[in-house]
Amino acid sequence: MMRGARPVRQPALLAGLLVGGLSLLPPVGARAQSAPVIAMENGPAVTNIPADYRLDTDDAITIDVGRHPDVSRTIRVPADGSVRLPRLLRPVFARGKTCSELADLLAERLTSEGRLVLRPGQVTVSVSAPRQRRVYVRGSAVAGREHELQNGERISELVAAIGGVPQPDRITALLTGPHREAPISLNLDDALNRPGSPDNVPLQEGDTLTLDAPRKIRLYVEGEGPRGVHEFDYRFSLKQMLVELGFSPNGATGDLKHSRIRRKSDSHDPASPDVFLPVDLLRVMTDESYNVKVQDMDTLEIPVSEQYIYVFGEVGGARKVYLPQDRTWYLSDVIANGGGTTGSAKIGAINIIRNVEGKPEAKTYDFGRYLKNLDPAQNPAVQQGDLVYVPNVKRPDIGSVWTAFGLFNLVRTVFPFIPSGFN
Repeated sequence: MMRGARPVRQPALLAGLLVGGLSLLPPVGARAQSAPVIAMENGPAVTNIPADYRLDTDDAITIDVGRHPDVSRTIRVPADGSVRLPRLLRPVFARGKTCSELADLLAERLTSEGRLVLRPGQVTVSVSAPRQRRVYVRGSAVAGREHELQNGERISELVAAIGGVPQPDRITALLTGPHREAPISLNLDDALNRPGSPDNVPLQEGDTLTLDAPRKIRLYVEGEGPRGVHEFDYRFSLKQMLVELGFSPNGATGDLKHSRIRRKSDSHDPASPDVFLPVDLLRVMTDESYNVKVQDMDTLEIPVSEQYIYVFGEVGGARKVYLPQDRTWYLSDVIANGGGTTGSAKIGAINIIRNVEGKPEAKTYDFGRYLKNLDPAQNPAVQQGDLVYVPNVKRPDIGSVWTAFGLFNLVRTVFPFIPSGFN
């Protein structure tokens, strides 16, 4: 120590340092005010959220507890759907609740667990950033995608948002969702063209709209028809399939009344035994009340028809003519089907030869008289197995008759099953 210097008192120095150090510390109240607040983001509440909006994962909500900034915060609802706040012993489940419901629950828990004294309405909850509410579109008629759901959006708006679908009347539409009790089958054409239709369903978050193009089924045709394998819309009836193929009873060479469908007894096992279903194709094509449902991989068998006649002499067209099975044919139909007679035809002595009790019998008709005065006796109905012969005008009548008999016997020798009987 230097001589002459005033000695420093140690206790006074320590006291001064202590007071100076304490003066640098913040007041106790200030320390409590600056406690860290765990907040993911801050911002004003969204004003267009409806009152019945249900909270879910990824919603950003602002919880405001008046006069308690240490509890107030903005957070996102986590994956488990629970909200965690200071002063609470356990998390509060928020998913599925409205903002007002969550606010009431938080106020109750903060009072009971956090021992806060709160006035009614002191705790408020608002949505500061809503989650993306998605709906989904999938199926064979569209490319799979997701869409952000807007308030009040319906099926028609969703289809418009994805760019529409071709031929909505042929689309199968099915609406499913986690908030729906059961899948809903929709008439998409009605939903798009009649906005007030019950099929234009309001959408809910998480809905999936499945749009499938018409599924195809395969039909095999064997025998006297459009042979081969053909694909059709699975909703088509057999008549619609035949119409699409251009099939008609007129001029058909198959036995329409005795056709049948062959299908597997087990549709999932191609080696399973066959079952046969009789089908009257004539009735299918003419009777609207008669419908035949076709299954995938069915085979339609059309046997050869025995309803035919033979035509010879001075008339054109085929010599073997199949009779229509939906109406009666007359001699005039035979002549017309052949494109008329030649200039050498003797139309006043046309012969129709028919097997009557095993013997050929011929009748001669004056078709010229029918053309002149429409005498129905000269325009008879033809029957299965008849032979129509139009003679040449230069030959004598007896020759033409015997020529017709010779042709009939020749045909009967080749086809011995020709039926018989003049009425």
